[in-house]
Formats: sequence, structure tokens, C-alpha cells
Amino acid sequence: ITEATLNYYVEIGDSAFEGCQNLRKINNPQYITKIGKNAFFNTNISNNKFENAGGVIGAHAFQNNNFAELYIKNATLDTNSLLGFNTLKTLEYKDIAASKSLKMVFGETTNVVNTLQKVITYSDISYTAFEGFNNINKIFLYGENTTLRSTLLTNNKISYLRFNASTTSGTPKTLADRLGNNYTFNLLHVNLGRNYKENLLTGISSNILVIDNGTLTTQTILNSGSISTLYICSNVNCSYVDFAKLIDSGVVKRIAFEGDIPSTLKYNSYYVTGKVSRSSYGIEN
Repeated sequence: ITEATLNYYVEIGDSAFEGCQNLRKINNPQYITKIGKNAFFNTNISNNKFENAGGVIGAHAFQNNNFAELYIKNATLDTNSLLGFNTLKTLEYKDIAASKSLKMVFGETTNVVNTLQKVITYSDISYTAFEGFNNINKIFLYGENTTLRSTLLTNNKISYLRFNASTTSGTPKTLADRLGNNYTFNLLHVNLGRNYKENLLTGISSNILVIDNGTLTTQTILNSGSISTLYICSNVNCSYVDFAKLIDSGVVKRIAFEGDIPSTLKYNSYYVTGKVSRSSYGIEN
């Protein structure tokens, strides 16, 4: 068997394709709703996107399949779910069971601690989630209330951090409260949402600061560290921002708008530009 075609939603049970070494392709993988233990053990499937697979990924599910990327955005990872990976660079997942670390997911001796570079997750993470993974440089956190252990940022060369500032419960916190003080990022992508602390960015510096989805105020930016470029996405309400004040204060060096420059803002074009694409700054959704 070299291919398997799915024409309806199905759970891939324990050991369903185990040992099918000639299996290289699953047609219509979007129909997979759950992946049991050893499901694709010792196969050679090229599929790496299982967007509708939910529940817990079973132990050894993909063992001996060396993907460079794996996308299972609705799935929960548990002990040894991804045992046997050695060269994975990108991982997208929902959450990790019982607040375990990725080391438990890949196995304590995994080489992925050296290869994993990009992580995308959709739930709050534990302090220890990424401990030991020293080469992660892009983290996309879509959960709320996430607080990162400062050692994560110290031990990794984080070039891109996407972070949700809003919270649906409890008192909103500044990013310094949640990330630690005095960090400088290459690109910090902040999703404001509806309920965030106004002086959100106090003590945080970034070469590029991306503000996405919400209402921005002058105070949100004014007490931050140095911002070389402030990029405002088109879905941001910025009617409460005195952009000239931000530039005059020296906090922000230049401003780029995804959409048109607000009509109320009159400034030298060197400092302010409009209709700037996200891709020109390497911004990922």
C-alpha cells in the first residue's frame, strides 16, 4: 500500500498503519479526527498537516517519520506523542496534556531540542513547556493568560514573538509582568484584543513592534523602551493615539501603517509611511 484515500471523517485507530513502510501519502487528511498510538509508526507518509485531528495524539503516533514540519492545530500532545522525531523544525499544536513539557512529548533524549525553531500553540502554556529547547527563535502564542518563564527568553534567541495581550479572566497584566523586564526583541507581534492593561508595553523594546486587532492608545506605547518601527495593522483603531508625541518623545523612530495614514497625522514621510504590506516587515499571521 502506497496511498490511502479518506472520503469521510474517520479516527485513525491504534496501530492502524503501523509497519506500512511503503505508505507515502494520505489523501484528504483533513478527514482525520483523531490519531491513535502507533497510528503511523514506521511508515513514510509525506503528509504533515492534520488540521482537524483533535483529542490526544497517541504515543509513538509518527515514530520513524522525520518531518521537518508538523501541523496539528486542534490536537493535544501527551507523553511520547511525538517520540522518534529527530529533525523537526516547525510544530503547531493546540496544547500539552497536564501542563507537561515538550521534552515529555518528544522523549527525554530527543534531538529536537537542537532542531526545533518555530512553535505555534493555541492554549496557555506552562512555565516549563519549552525548557531545554535552546534554538527556538519564533514563538506564536494564541492562548490567553500565558506567562513565560524568563529563562525561555534568556536561553533562546527569540527573533519573533506573537503574543495575546487580552485576557478574559482576572486582571490584565503588562508584558513585563508576563515576560520579564528589559527584553529586546527583533519583532514583537502583539494582539491587543478587548481587555488589556493600558501601559502594556512598559519596559519592553523591539526593533519592530506590530500592533494587531484592538484599540490602541498613546499610553500603551509611551512608556515602552526603544521601538525602531511601530507597525499598525489595518484592524487597529488608533483614533486615541498621538503619533507625533510618540515620535517626538524618542520612543518610536518611525511608524508604518498597513492601511492609509490617518488624516489627522501630518508628519515627514521619512518617519511615517502608509499602505505598507505585512510581508515587507516579515510579519506572519
